[in-house]
This record gives sequence, structure tokens and C-alpha cells, in this order.
Amino acid sequence: MATIRDVARAAGVSVATVSAVVNDSAYVSPELRARVLAAVKELRYAPSLAARNLRPGRSELLGIVVSDLSNPFFSRVVCATEAAVADWGYSLVVFNSDEKPDAEKRILNRVRMLSCEGVILVPVGNASQHVQRDFDGRPMPTVLFGRIVEDDQSDTVTIDNV
Repeated sequence: MATIRDVARAAGVSVATVSAVVNDSAYVSPELRARVLAAVKELRYAPSLAARNLRPGRSELLGIVVSDLSNPFFSRVVCATEAAVADWGYSLVVFNSDEKPDAEKRILNRVRMLSCEGVILVPVGNASQHVQRDFDGRPMPTVLFGRIVEDDQSDTVTIDNV
């Protein structure tokens, strides 16, 4: 798999120039842009999500943890959520806790490891499990969905089932 350094070498430019072209984050002359894009195509380069996640707060990933993905209600919630976050330029990582608190705890650790910028959670465990922190020690933005957890300070979205 080609790296950004391979593309830079093939195009005869700096890694910063390749990054600027791929991310469309700075002006690059049309000639340089064409050279970089040709090298990207020739080498079949794709930016590494892992490398992008090294910059804090830039994963463009949101997690959603539902309690039963086979439930048609939650399937619809996941589809609607994915459509909404895609409009914001984010991707959704979907997890199923299967109504198991131990699975929920493991999943929430995985959400943090993936550097998700936030999580939507249908809680099945106790409130202490919902306090998630990113690697800088900051609280991870969390929205509880469908169920209220006593003494939890997270934002909560519920329905009245009427």
C-alpha cells in the first residue's frame, strides 16, 4: 500500500504538498496538483484513517451503540443517523451491545480507541460506564438514546411511546 511519502517522491513534491492536494486544504498550482493527482492514481494511494486520527479531534467518526440491531426500530435509527452524519462529512461506526452490560463496556472502550468524536448510546449498563474520556482526559461527547440513566449528566433523547 502506497504512503503519502511514496506519492510525494513519485510527484517530486513535499509531503505537505501532497497533503494539501489530497485534503484540498491549501492553494496548489494547477500543474503541481495534476502531478500529485497523477501519482495518487498511479500508486492507488488512499489516505490512512489511522494516520489522520493521530491529530486529536479529527477522526470524523461518530459511534452509535444500540442494544439490539435486529430490532427494526434500531435499524431505522441507525440508517437515519448515518444519513445525518454523512451530511456533516462524518462516518458512523455501528455497534450492537446485545443488551449485555459487559459488551457495552467493551464497545465503549473500542469507541474511545477509534478516536470517535462522540457516541450515541442506547444504554444497558450502569451510569459509571457511560463516563468516557478521550486520550487527552476530556469527556467524550455522549448522547443517551431511548433510555434514561439515573444520575448520568449526558444529554438524553427519549420518546414517550404514545
